[in-house]
Amino acid sequence: MACTDALAETWMARVIAPALEDGGVYKPLETLERMKQVAWEQEGVCEGCVRDKREEWTEEQRAVWEAMDAWLAVEEKGKGEVGV
Repeated sequence: MACTDALAETWMARVIAPALEDGGVYKPLETLERMKQVAWEQEGVCEGCVRDKREEWTEEQRAVWEAMDAWLAVEEKGKGEVGV
């Protein structure tokens, strides 16, 4: 519970505010990467929870990539070419 509280207390300053300031709300991959780079341990989150959150955010990045492929209807076309 302490880790959840630490995340909640710093979420606005470390995640939301930067995303609003630099348009990160329109850049989900970059925003998730920035979230992973925060020194959460210094914010009071234990190492195990930091590891779990970073894994969760990496999975979210993968989900975004997969969704982008579906949105763009990307199909491989022989010889490594990718088309829309």
